[in-house]
Amino acid sequence: MSDSEKKMNILIEEANANYKANRYKDAARTFEHLITLAIQSEELEEAIYFAYRAADCWRKNKNTMNRAVIFRDIGSMACNFSVQIIEAYLSKLKNLDEKARALEISGDCMLAKDIKQAKTRYQESVDIYNVLAEKEKDANKKVQLLRDALEVTVKLDNSKAKKELKIRIANVHVTLSENEMKKKTPEGMQVALRSYEDALEMFKELKMKEDIQAISKKIVELKKKVEEYDPFAT
Repeated sequence: MSDSEKKMNILIEEANANYKANRYKDAARTFEHLITLAIQSEELEEAIYFAYRAADCWRKNKNTMNRAVIFRDIGSMACNFSVQIIEAYLSKLKNLDEKARALEISGDCMLAKDIKQAKTRYQESVDIYNVLAEKEKDANKKVQLLRDALEVTVKLDNSKAKKELKIRIANVHVTLSENEMKKKTPEGMQVALRSYEDALEMFKELKMKEDIQAISKKIVELKKKVEEYDPFAT
């Protein structure tokens, strides 16, 4: 056991003894000191725990001001720790899909302390999703990657980028439908129908009248063909 661990154990015993003896102010001060030691030792969960214990002591001491300060500090610590953890994880990642998700989480963690840096992380996440979508040959996987990019783009509050992604998603659905139609099978037509409906939903969100009319017409025609094979399919 290291000297720092021994010191912390002594202080924990001291804090608990004061707590049991109803010396809440003394216990709170000791727990606050333990917070600092835990952070120095990179025992992040322990730091949060000691902060909770300090807040509980101030509550029982009826010191509302100090209790509020502790909860403020818990929030600040949680933000700092979350950034520290996810950034360390990011530095080791090689898988791009996982990295894109981790960058989004990093952006979420940074929002409370650095909005500019948070947006940078969000944009990096979107960029990776776009690269992966461009390379992806499977239409369904491509759509999912673009939807992931769209979800992060919403956090960037970039209307132009959101519109472009929605158009890309709709067009992928249209292409998928056209390819499935070429198979001329009942299963292919059903897949095409669902994909056209997904495209229509996106075009409606975009309020693109010409595309709405064109896809709606295709859906009506395709439903008739599907019903020829299976009256209960639609």
